[in-house]
Amino acid sequence: RSGSKFPVFSMSYNPAENAVLLCTRASNLENSTYDLYTIPKDSDSQNPDAPEGKRSSGLTAVWVARNRFAVLDRMHSILIKNLKNEITKKVQVPNCDEIFYAGTGNLLLRDPDAITLFDVQQKRSLSSVKISKVKYVVWSSDMAHVALLSKHAILICNRKLESLCSIHENIRVKSGAWEESGVFIYTTSNHIKYALVSGDHGIIRTLDLPIYVTRVKGNSVYCLDRECRPRVLTIDPTEFRFKLALVNRKYDEVRTVGREVEPAVRRAEAGVTDHSVHEKKIHNRANIKYTTSRHRHG
Repeated sequence: RSGSKFPVFSMSYNPAENAVLLCTRASNLENSTYDLYTIPKDSDSQNPDAPEGKRSSGLTAVWVARNRFAVLDRMHSILIKNLKNEITKKVQVPNCDEIFYAGTGNLLLRDPDAITLFDVQQKRSLSSVKISKVKYVVWSSDMAHVALLSKHAILICNRKLESLCSIHENIRVKSGAWEESGVFIYTTSNHIKYALVSGDHGIIRTLDLPIYVTRVKGNSVYCLDRECRPRVLTIDPTEFRFKLALVNRKYDEVRTVGREVEPAVRRAEAGVTDHSVHEKKIHNRANIKYTTSRHRHG
């Protein structure tokens, strides 16, 4: 529908204005373009009219405010534009080869060895973290955490881009999404895995074919396969729920999950009467017992 001979490289949606930025990446980067579409909110869903797009050259375009978006141009400068596709500001950012969404007024700038949190209004860098060749950036729904995905690594940071944990994978990282309780669910070529912001991580289930996660809710993983067909896979969230409860010291939840998966945890609790010792034993031993149980029954 975009009229480009190149496939769409990225998409950025603005729910406030019901507007979409579609970016196409040419083999010769200087020929890359983006299209700005404003979709009528009162359009007929039965007979929709294709919205008129505004096309301009640019490597990447992402929203930075309700009525402003940023474009990384072929000279590797950042152009701030309005909904009429007019330039309102130009910002020089040396060594930047890609930009990512980072909330209102901010961008994440990528160079070959790092990601930088950049304030567009003040035209200054706020913080930076070392990670090479980031491909994808995934923010949690409350913007409290961000996962930076490269080919074989995941770096989880807080809103200020302070590193919380780093995970290395021998197999290529494909995609990821934040689960509603604040656990990052990601995929490699042959596994669905989880990562807590504390650094604890593990395998949820194996995959026959690679998938690309778009959303995780409850025990459902919404994703696309290699043919871009939507799929919904079922997962067992027990392990990461258990680990998350331990990290957050929510011992009532630890006991609840523990009873579901390992009667031995309940038996261990029965012999402990002092509350402080009770908590300490659960925190120190429950994780080991649960892991042992998984290996014995798996």
